[in-house]
Amino acid sequence: MRQRSPEMLYVAMSRGAAARIGRIAFVAVLMIRPMLACSAEDSTETQAIQAAAAALVQDFNAGKVEAVVAHFLPQGELIDDEGVTYQGTDALRRLFSQSFEKFPGAQLQLQIDSIRLLGPGLAIQEGTRTLTTSDGAHAQVRFSTVLAKADSSWRIASTREIYDEPAPTPSEQ
Repeated sequence: MRQRSPEMLYVAMSRGAAARIGRIAFVAVLMIRPMLACSAEDSTETQAIQAAAAALVQDFNAGKVEAVVAHFLPQGELIDDEGVTYQGTDALRRLFSQSFEKFPGAQLQLQIDSIRLLGPGLAIQEGTRTLTTSDGAHAQVRFSTVLAKADSSWRIASTREIYDEPAPTPSEQ
């Protein structure tokens, strides 16, 4: 058996390590490539979700009850910050009709903080909703919305509003 010097052993080990690293890198590229394709698809879906949110804001601000309700699935639900649940088209129609009557000209703003795609046709959107009445009063809540893709458009399956009380100022503590 031929003996190798420590230097030659190091070179041989390095070549073997380099080959292993090369194989690992190749496998990593094969694994990452589909992820990159998913990222492009995810980006397209994220943009579609943002567009759906913008359309909801536009319909709400125009006072279009039926258009706002159409952003929900037929059994979709809205759970307000007091825990009251409005589920289904009829309940949502009543809620938005009453809201538009009580607060004509109210304006909705959504600040979307995150959109997470959970799987094909399923996402969670989180952020802050601000509603400003025509006399300048406003209410702000956090929201978490489960979206489902139905008929090639993103619709609300469930949205929950959470009152987010601001942290006390140092003088209030």
